[in-house]
Amino acid sequence: MKYDCVVIGSGVSGLTAGLILSRFGRRVAVVEQKPHSAPLIRRFRRGGVWCDSGFHYCGGLRPNEGFTPLLRFLGIQDSLGLTAMNPDAYDVLVTPGGGGQLRFPIGLERVRDTLSGAFPDSRKAVDAYVDRVDAIHRQMPFSASGAAPDEIFLHENSIRTIGSFLREVGAQEEMLRSLDGYGTVLHGTNIDETSPYVHAMVVGSYYYAAHTFKKGGDSLVDAFERRLKEAEVDVLCGRRAVAIRADDQRRVVGVEIEDTDDGGRDFIACDLCVSTIHPKILVEILPRESVSPRFFKWVERMEETFPPFVVHLDLDPIPEVLRNANMALLHEEERGEDDPFLAILGTSLPGEDSERKSLCLLRKAPRYRPTDPCLGRAMARDFGAGADPCRDWRRSASYAEFKEAMTQSMLDDFEGVFPETRGKYKVLAACSPCTFDRRAGAWRGSIYGVKHLAGQRNLGPVGPLRGLFLAGQNTSVASGVMGAITSSFLAAAQILGWETVWSEVRACRDTE
Repeated sequence: MKYDCVVIGSGVSGLTAGLILSRFGRRVAVVEQKPHSAPLIRRFRRGGVWCDSGFHYCGGLRPNEGFTPLLRFLGIQDSLGLTAMNPDAYDVLVTPGGGGQLRFPIGLERVRDTLSGAFPDSRKAVDAYVDRVDAIHRQMPFSASGAAPDEIFLHENSIRTIGSFLREVGAQEEMLRSLDGYGTVLHGTNIDETSPYVHAMVVGSYYYAAHTFKKGGDSLVDAFERRLKEAEVDVLCGRRAVAIRADDQRRVVGVEIEDTDDGGRDFIACDLCVSTIHPKILVEILPRESVSPRFFKWVERMEETFPPFVVHLDLDPIPEVLRNANMALLHEEERGEDDPFLAILGTSLPGEDSERKSLCLLRKAPRYRPTDPCLGRAMARDFGAGADPCRDWRRSASYAEFKEAMTQSMLDDFEGVFPETRGKYKVLAACSPCTFDRRAGAWRGSIYGVKHLAGQRNLGPVGPLRGLFLAGQNTSVASGVMGAITSSFLAAAQILGWETVWSEVRACRDTE
């Protein structure tokens, strides 16, 4: 087989890369080890109820601004069934110790007013924070300015944290704690790890606009698959990339793939390759003799965001505050860093009877450490301290016990806020980190990928081989669906030229 480009991974970033390159005349194959494309954002059904685990809502979809022109360029915007979330409280943050509720409205100036009212002693810090978010969005890739990403600007925003910025401008502890918990829920890192750029690109994008899709993640999947078929992009599912081949000039010459059913192997010749898979999986298929050892050490040092534990509930009616909205319960510090919050995701509710959708509870799952009070001891007893949690955990005797304990803990917290729901819901499914690893290929179950740490050199769109490019939420743009899509546009711009891609996006931006 011969293609101009092979894209490894069929998540949102892989499908985006395939569409962009095909639009510019490249013959593209997308290879995916799972039986279906986009496994992380696909819904599943339990008891006649649809469950979304990998997609709930997205920010930044403003008319002709933010991420909207990118979706229009891809030809998928009109197929998503875009649904605006509660304009007065799309996200509700519940602080511990009787701190009350912080209701985030849609609209940057409304957010400014809300934060100023909630933190009157931090009004100047609120103004500085909101102004900073707005400045970053004005300079985001493919913004109205039409400028290429400013490396100096990105560097400035990567050498210090949003936490240090907030303290410098006088934010008091209550404001710091609230934004810390909110950011952890949305991008998997706290304010003392995250740069202002990543925080603004993820958290800040919702301040401008917050939407969900009629069929959740399936809306994206269906729209992408339709466009890929029209563009004649070959999506090869059930094919795992096992090796990227390079010549003696360190240039990509092809990708070796393996059939996940029968183990048969094939070789796809290509001049270009876009990898969207986790960097710790990528290093396993790179030709070590052609790549600098520094790249492997760099990837080895990367930290991971938290793996989630998710419980899906069938509940009708749902509390009014959760209709087209979400809630995050921030826990007391005594509960420890492994239990900082419970997210209650009602973004895709309510639905029609034929589209009944679950209420989703999400919590940070504990990582394996020998000191973990329950998980660590059980795993060490069952199969030793060197075990891989996501490959071996579900085989252990403690797995069912752990799932039951986590589920009950989350239900107790949920009922603590909504006691009227006690006895009125049904648990449809409980998904552990190894569920996400096994079914969706999320490394160790982490759905946000590697941490985008301030002061850390993060992955960019140019890979360690000639002709190898990188995209996905593990690169330096940001986590989440829109971050993944943007990363593929940046990778394509490296291949095709910035002005070539920008001129097309600009045309989409200027179209009503």
